[in-house]
Amino acid sequence: MLWMVAGPPVGITAFSGVRFYDLLWLGSVFTGLLVVARSGTIPRVRGAPLLTAYLGYVTLVLTLPLIGLILLPQAQLEWYLGDLRWLQVVSIAAVFLFAYRERGYDRFQADLTNFLLALVALNALVLGGQVWLQNVGGSVPFVVDLWYPEDGRGYGRYGFHINRFAGAMNHASGLALVGGLMLLVALFSKGGGWRSYLIGFAGLAFVVASGNRSVIFGLPVLLFLVFLVRIVFIRRLQMVRPVTVIGGLVAISAVAWAVLNLNLGRMFSGDGGRIAQTIGVVFGDKTFEEVAGRGGERWFSAIRESQEWTVIGTLVNPAHALGDLPTFDSMYVFMFAQAGPVLLGGFVGLFLVLAYKAWRVWVVDRAAGAFPLAVLVTFLLVSITQNLITGMTGRVLLTLAVTHMIIYLSHRHVLTKRLESAALAPGSQGTAGSQGTASS
Repeated sequence: MLWMVAGPPVGITAFSGVRFYDLLWLGSVFTGLLVVARSGTIPRVRGAPLLTAYLGYVTLVLTLPLIGLILLPQAQLEWYLGDLRWLQVVSIAAVFLFAYRERGYDRFQADLTNFLLALVALNALVLGGQVWLQNVGGSVPFVVDLWYPEDGRGYGRYGFHINRFAGAMNHASGLALVGGLMLLVALFSKGGGWRSYLIGFAGLAFVVASGNRSVIFGLPVLLFLVFLVRIVFIRRLQMVRPVTVIGGLVAISAVAWAVLNLNLGRMFSGDGGRIAQTIGVVFGDKTFEEVAGRGGERWFSAIRESQEWTVIGTLVNPAHALGDLPTFDSMYVFMFAQAGPVLLGGFVGLFLVLAYKAWRVWVVDRAAGAFPLAVLVTFLLVSITQNLITGMTGRVLLTLAVTHMIIYLSHRHVLTKRLESAALAPGSQGTAGSQGTASS
């Protein structure tokens, strides 16, 4: 799954469009079938509304383009191949449900943490090479050349462009997605030791290096909201150890130095930089379309053109059907252009069910609810200006959040044990009463 999110573009030369992770996927599915054959039973899962909402959305994603291929003569079969990769993600989620039925939620949580740490290491390695190449020059680091072959593919030539960096992802927005997710996981978690701090610091660095406005300027608002939530719902603030404060100041100072001296994330480039441009949008001196190159007529023209295909939209992938239009990017506009309120409504339904479940769990068990909530909030921010759901990174992270919640809710004894421990802990009275709602 790590290769699906941030693997290098290694393909099978004999088969166009077939990636190396397709072989890894086949191995995962084969392993899952062996597990099923060995156990002889299908695991009983909880969280039926969440599973139904997820499968309902995926069904829309797969059937709407198929209907378009049948009804619309101008639609091409190759446009549908990218949508079929949803089946890979769904099958891996099924393997996880089988594999962690006996291993338990705690093992899944540990493996998820290791996945995030591996994602940190991988992106930090590639990002370091990109920053070095941008600011020092010289020969291309091996890892950068591996992830971005010297043929013009990817974001820029080697994953960077005008001091915005993509790390090991396909584009700077991918690095912003991963960075925002990691930072929010650290913020939403309860403690977590050095791993949590490392993930949080790496997330901050990735967000700044990506130069993504939606995440950079949405995070301060989120920090304020997290602070309020801790007071209103948790009703207490943990005392922060001096070493944590010092470490946080050092980390923030390091990122600030890189921003000021290396112009990391293009914060100060042209017309006052991204900071001044965004402040101009807030105070009405500039429009969102002027600053971001998105919104306004770009979005409205995509919606108008889509209705020339059918009443509700293109049905097939709008990126192909409306390829002659300027890039409109936004995931919400993309969904509306494809099938109007049908597809967008399916996604919003999934979003609301996942948010409800994750919130109820997070209130009583912050360690368990942190990852799904972080995925939701990051999607909410980044999707304003980027279309995440058509790439493997967005699909995998959203599916991981759903799978995380289902595995957690399927191990009710873990929830009961943690709630009992929380009820006995000093200053945590009142949390045990939420057991019934969180496990439903």
